[in-house]
Amino acid sequence: MHVVEHAGLERDVDIFDPQGDLKAMAELARAVKPGGHLYFIVPLGGKARIQYNAHRIYDFKHILKCFP
Repeated sequence: MHVVEHAGLERDVDIFDPQGDLKAMAELARAVKPGGHLYFIVPLGGKARIQYNAHRIYDFKHILKCFP
């Protein structure tokens, strides 16, 4: 919970990767067995944005696209 929004934003030892969160989401989707469940919690807001070097804020439609 509340990890993906930080991926790739150069926090601690993390390297800069604008696609870091998308890569993490793809790996989570891959790891869940067919019929399994994933509890995915990130900050949601009216407009997706990055609070640089802190976290990303997502809109609900984007999350649904990442986890078909």
